[in-house]
Amino acid sequence: MEERREFFRIDDMAFVCGRRWNEQQLSIPEYFPEFKFLQLHGELRLLEQDALTTYQKIDDEHVKHLLDIQNRKIDVLSKYLLIKDLAQTGIEPQKIVISEGGIGFRGDMQFAAQETIAVAIIFTPSYLSLFAEATVVACNPSLDGGFYVHAEFFKIPESDRQRLARHLLAEQARQRNSR
Repeated sequence: MEERREFFRIDDMAFVCGRRWNEQQLSIPEYFPEFKFLQLHGELRLLEQDALTTYQKIDDEHVKHLLDIQNRKIDVLSKYLLIKDLAQTGIEPQKIVISEGGIGFRGDMQFAAQETIAVAIIFTPSYLSLFAEATVVACNPSLDGGFYVHAEFFKIPESDRQRLARHLLAEQARQRNSR
């Protein structure tokens, strides 16, 4: 039987956590208190998007250059705090299979097929972070004692989906160039 996929998928490295969906929790970041800095990281991204229109109206190249430097400084601090948070969780990066449509990852929890889960993904080495709501397609025991989870995204903010698409294209190009 020929398997058809709607989205292109790649192998990648990321920190990943999946948690059972709870109707009482209002936002996906609430599922992951160990990633407390990710919420701030997301707010910084939104502020950067809000400032983009104003930035594009600036005519002075020196001012633009200075703002670019300030943004890079904020990005460096943001990455540092994110790395510090990740180190404290004890979670290790793992090889994943990912597309715009879903993810395959190793986890410690067993999920039922069709179960709704919250997923946190932090790619390495870029530290691009995403939260998504997903449906478990399959969950199978892994040789290392955990479980291999195949999940399909069904609720991911459009801005995150676009960032994921850009990441996938960049990673695909990087992998092709390294062959």
